[in-house]
Amino acid sequence: MESRALGALLNIAAPDSATLQALVVLPWVRDGVIEVEAHVVQSLSAVPDSDSAAFARLVLGLPWVGDDYLTPVELEGIRALLRLRAADAVAAQVARTYAWVLDGISDAEQQALHSLAGLAERDVATARLAAGLPWVEGDITASETMAVEGLREIAEADPATARPVVAFPWVVDGVNDVEQATIQTLLWMAEADPATARLLVAYPWFVDGADAVERTALRRLLWITEADPATGRLVATFTWMDDDITAIEGQTLQWLYSVAGVDVSLAQQVATLPWVGDEVNSIETQALSTLNSIAGNDVALAQQVASFPWMGDDVTAIETQALFWLHSVAAIDVALTQQIVALPWMGDDITAIEMQALGALHSLAGSDGALAQQVVALPWMRDGITAIEEDALVLFHGIAYRDGALAQRMVALSWVSDGITAVEERTLGLLYSLATMDPELARAWLDEMEDGSSRAS
Repeated sequence: MESRALGALLNIAAPDSATLQALVVLPWVRDGVIEVEAHVVQSLSAVPDSDSAAFARLVLGLPWVGDDYLTPVELEGIRALLRLRAADAVAAQVARTYAWVLDGISDAEQQALHSLAGLAERDVATARLAAGLPWVEGDITASETMAVEGLREIAEADPATARPVVAFPWVVDGVNDVEQATIQTLLWMAEADPATARLLVAYPWFVDGADAVERTALRRLLWITEADPATGRLVATFTWMDDDITAIEGQTLQWLYSVAGVDVSLAQQVATLPWVGDEVNSIETQALSTLNSIAGNDVALAQQVASFPWMGDDVTAIETQALFWLHSVAAIDVALTQQIVALPWMGDDITAIEMQALGALHSLAGSDGALAQQVVALPWMRDGITAIEEDALVLFHGIAYRDGALAQRMVALSWVSDGITAVEERTLGLLYSLATMDPELARAWLDEMEDGSSRAS
């Protein structure tokens, strides 16, 4: 070990006798070099030029370097200072004068110096700004040490993301545990997609310091970006992402992430809907929630629903309720829901009557799924639902709930399949009443029905 140290001393002596002279008078060199101290000598022998050697002599002049022995932590402190000098002389000169460097190096402090050196190796301008931060110059905390390391890692992933962060007010005035977590999230974002991270650091609310709602939104944006960088990048350009994030907007991000977790292509489709990128409201957030639930039952079904023209406009309360009924039907019978969304009027603006008809079909599906499919296949179901027909659907469910066989016979009648008139709707009402009070009489009455006119009379 001492032979290695002697060889290193000779290497120092050849180009730089002044450094050798500063070194050999130190107590831990004079009384025999242990392994840690030998590493210090070897590090000094690798100093590349006279300017670096002059800095090395300044390091050797630090009070704690002149102690009787060096610890492994102090060794890393010296190595970090020399590493920082090799990357950038300006940042190194600043770091050498820190109070916490002058009075002895702790493990956290040597880690901070190594992080600062790594930052300088990746981006000198950012390292100089970081080296001049008041809290880096003062007594550095564990959170602040982690923050410096986070800045280094961000610069490693994308220097353009790291550079502005150093000048943010909440970074300049000292980094607490919460802010350190924000830096960590930004790091993960830069690793997932640098373009999204660059958009993020331009948000005014991020520059000023994110509140609890915004920090949650930030994590959700990260999850979306990790699931699909292209979708995350698109979401980051939403109009409302540039303002202060509200609770509703944060919930929108949650549902977008949930959709991305089910199917990335569906998330991309949803993120392109104009109202999603506009100022979202509670009704629209509910629509996203329901669409996510539909996707949980069948992705292709959700994609078809999301492609409807009325989904491209601002979603109304009626349309949101229609989505809820579609989800409710899909939870019972996906094939029936596919049959429903194939109806031509589903692609038009949904009316209140049509929304209520979807609710009636949900009730019918809960009573008799096969009958519901039979009803949806009726010719008049394709043309759009009238108020009379919606009432008929409600009555279908009521009859089916009380007597499934009776309902099956009723739907098979010719006058039911060719369109429901007001008179026929009243006839269905009477049949429902009979089925409720006297099922046997209802079945007997149905036996006597032969055509629409005789029933109407």
